[in-house]
Amino acid sequence: MKNLLYSIFLVGILLFSCSNSDNSYEMGTSKKEAYPESSTVMEEVTDELAVETTSEPSANQSSTPIQVSERKIIKEGSIGYEATDLKQARDKVLEAVKQHNGYISSDTENKYYDRIQHNIVIRVPVGEFDNLLEKIISGVERLDSRDIKATDVTEEFLDVQARIKNKKELEARYLEILKKANTVSDILEVERQVGVLREEIESAEGRLKYLENQTSLSTLSVSFYQYIETEHGFGSEFSRGFANGWNNLVWFFVGIVNIWPFVIIFGVIIWLSIRSYRKRKAKKQAKTV
Repeated sequence: MKNLLYSIFLVGILLFSCSNSDNSYEMGTSKKEAYPESSTVMEEVTDELAVETTSEPSANQSSTPIQVSERKIIKEGSIGYEATDLKQARDKVLEAVKQHNGYISSDTENKYYDRIQHNIVIRVPVGEFDNLLEKIISGVERLDSRDIKATDVTEEFLDVQARIKNKKELEARYLEILKKANTVSDILEVERQVGVLREEIESAEGRLKYLENQTSLSTLSVSFYQYIETEHGFGSEFSRGFANGWNNLVWFFVGIVNIWPFVIIFGVIIWLSIRSYRKRKAKKQAKTV
């Protein structure tokens, strides 16, 4: 009888513990499923961040490579020469610019002691650069300077395009993730990442626009000058000499003012030397008497 009661007691304990384990499993499941979307959103954000920081494909690594129809070349140059007539030289440059569909970026005139100089900066379509250059220098007897250089930026151009494409795709994925976010922390985190991406995209687009502008329009700096007659008569030379003498006198006093401590020290040394010499001379005279 005792054994029977003991067996019934053990069976009851086993049944009770099984029911508790089932309840705990159901409670754990319900707790885990309470915020499924929030945890999923954070996991997706973490995965996207890991992909972004691990590697960002360039133009050569992109699954759909970006192609350009021609090489992207930044071409620029500068020339300098003497002109016999400034007005004719300037009119010739302006006519050449108009003929080759360019425009004047800047036009300055400087007057020096012995010459007048014009500096003109021209923007012209890259295909017209060589023709414009030949048109301007035709008839010039001697060029003082000529510097032409071309920089190939095709690789950088493709790389910037690929980066913009990849960042926009990543931005689109973040916006899809944002639609699934339910908690404030998730929304703020995804919006922060979208803001960072947007800044990077705008910066890259600005660089791309700069490259497109520099490769579509070349820059040519033209500098030409004409010597002018200067007065060399006696009166002008005398007045110039008087002015130079006055300026030298002023600078002499300015120099003295700048070194006044050394002047005082030097004066004291000279005074002490003269005083010592006079004393020795007086003693010698006293001995001879």
